Amino acid sequence: MPKIQTPTHLQREFDCVYLIRHDLEDPAVDKLVGKYRSMVEDHGGKVVHLESWGRRKLAYPINKQRSAHYIHMEFFGRQDMVAEIERSMRITEDVVRFLTVLRDRHADPESRPAAKEMQRRQEPEMETEGRPTGAPRSAPVSKPVATQDDKETSEAQG
Repeated sequence: MPKIQTPTHLQREFDCVYLIRHDLEDPAVDKLVGKYRSMVEDHGGKVVHLESWGRRKLAYPINKQRSAHYIHMEFFGRQDMVAEIERSMRITEDVVRFLTVLRDRHADPESRPAAKEMQRRQEPEMETEGRPTGAPRSAPVSKPVATQDDKETSEAQG
């Protein structure tokens, strides 16, 4: 079966989420995030979205760790670039887990704006049950009930 060639002006679009050890300080996390961002750009890719989801509890312990820093990165590039980034994540001890998913096989990186600086969410850690701690849910909005006076007014006008 012949291999499908991607035109040079089109690249593949990927989503990558990776988990960094929870005991690293923010400067070390930022340095690691910068490393992977520069790897994408050095291999001719383009990062379009980079976001830190903060430190969250894991669903199950991984290497005796119960929480990790979650980082989400959307980028354009080639398959060989993704293999190199994943190889680097695999041998880095500070990266606990990673997952890269192909979003679009033939995407145009020029149609998407450049990446914003990394955003940090200021949400509290998730509890074991998966509910956020902190502010309670807001009450549902109910529709106002029409009164007899409102009905008579609308009948007189119409």
